[in-house]
Amino acid sequence: MEGNVKSVTDETFAEKVLNSGKSVLVDLWAEWFGLCSLIAPVSEALAAEH
Repeated sequence: MEGNVKSVTDETFAEKVLNSGKSVLVDLWAEWFGLCSLIAPVSEALAAEH
């Protein structure tokens, strides 16, 4: 993902999510699952707002 949404990997999950010190919204998605693409604009809007 790009823009305000940050990508997280297995290696960075603890640092960026578990130890962030603030609320984090995690969106688990799959490129092959069409409905996941519908959530992307909502995730971007939330990231820009918060």
